[in-house]
Amino acid sequence: MRLTQVRNILDQVCDFHGQLSSYYHWLSDKSAQSKVKLLLDLLSQHEQGLRDSLEAYEQDAETKVMDSWLESPNYEQIWQRVGELAPLGTDATLEKVVEVAFALDECLFDFYREGEEHAPNARIREVFRSLATLQQGEVRKLAMSATQLADA
Repeated sequence: MRLTQVRNILDQVCDFHGQLSSYYHWLSDKSAQSKVKLLLDLLSQHEQGLRDSLEAYEQDAETKVMDSWLESPNYEQIWQRVGELAPLGTDATLEKVVEVAFALDECLFDFYREGEEHAPNARIREVFRSLATLQQGEVRKLAMSATQLADA
């Protein structure tokens, strides 16, 4: 593990959400299935919303916290897992999209748990808990949306 600042970790997570949003948008444009297209559009919007929320969080957070150093969670390992999970074909089913989206969310939860474990103090641990809580809210929204689309 290497030392990095909390600010850099949040920047990496923002970048992750931005890239994932673009990926879902690209898949939506290529998909011929209306329900899958709707879900992918929703996922893209959720990921962009998470990115926007994290950017706002970073701007509002105490400089002392954002400038704190800690052992970086293994971001490269998360990206490797994402690379293994993310490839969806343009013919992906609704179930496959939901499965991959939940697996990607689990990657982020692992990243946040690892960050919390290596946090040097309670304030930094709270940053990672807040990120996990934000992510959990999005997972609930995804579950409800996917259920509604599947039942429609």
